[in-house]
Amino acid sequence: MRQELAEILDNRAAIDLPVDLKTPADGLPEAQRSFLVAERLVPVVRQQQQDHPILRDLEASSRREGAVAQSVLAHALVEFCNEAHIDVLQRVHALLAEDDAEECRR
Repeated sequence: MRQELAEILDNRAAIDLPVDLKTPADGLPEAQRSFLVAERLVPVVRQQQQDHPILRDLEASSRREGAVAQSVLAHALVEFCNEAHIDVLQRVHALLAEDDAEECRR
């Protein structure tokens, strides 16, 4: 059990999979693995934005200035997310921005 916990903590292994299970992404560098996760999240985020349009505009959703809402969100991300989570979120944001730019060019 200690070995499994160490594996989870050291390698950010999924807790619902056996320790010795390998996936195709295991051999990839961290940057490529986080990019794959980000690509999988983009459709989910797009759906959330369609279902809840206010998510795209922090200023409109806040009773205070947009800068205050952005500051609160940034502090929450730093407090509750680790570096890998933030990396994936940044990649999702970049992919969404690329999609938006492509759509504007059409």
